[in-house]
Amino acid sequence: MISAPLVNVNPAESDEWLLMLAGLSLDAVRPYLNGMGLQLPPNAIQFVTGLRRLFAQFISRRLSETGGDADLPRVVLDWVFTTYGNDFVVHLREWKSNVFKPSDNQAFQAYVWRILVTRGGLSGERDVQPPPPYVTRVRVALSAFPSSPIPASPQSGWDRQLFKRYSYDDGWNPLTYIEAAVRYYRFTTAWDEARRSKAPYDIGEMKVWAKREAEVKRMPIELIQDPVWLPLPKPWR
Repeated sequence: MISAPLVNVNPAESDEWLLMLAGLSLDAVRPYLNGMGLQLPPNAIQFVTGLRRLFAQFISRRLSETGGDADLPRVVLDWVFTTYGNDFVVHLREWKSNVFKPSDNQAFQAYVWRILVTRGGLSGERDVQPPPPYVTRVRVALSAFPSSPIPASPQSGWDRQLFKRYSYDDGWNPLTYIEAAVRYYRFTTAWDEARRSKAPYDIGEMKVWAKREAEVKRMPIELIQDPVWLPLPKPWR
């Protein structure tokens, strides 16, 4: 008799969960696990090892025999619930919807303002107009992050195994979303740091500056709205 699941997974979100969980297990992502707004358990390596163990159990079976891996997210989340508790499950769910794969509308303004803030370079070498003090403060905070990009391709045998299992390619794979999550985390963190620094913040001045930057970038100015986006998930422990 199959036991009832401990954690409910919306079938419509199963592919998103699978993509996210696969991404968290990749060797290419390991250096960034603590730099994208996701708070892992104290022993992150133990978590990744357990995650890989569950993936390996599914990989050992043929897709034709299992009907696919649609039930893998439920199995993983049941393990997370049992091992780490419901607070971590809630944290993972919030990170998925707010950072890893938010809707286009929810994430778009963070994308627009990141492009505008960084267009002139973090040191202002390409500026065509003096930036507002707040923009300068955001740039300073961004420059504190490492510049090394996330690899765009599998970095180990495990990575290649997952890419093959799920037919990931250059256009659709977990690394694309993890890279976007890291950028989202860094920009929103830098923005929040600028707010805490009490740098002068004048939304009218910011929008006038942003529209000029959009013209230089050849971006439609109607895309610029108030800089509002979903928050990073709160710590769970």
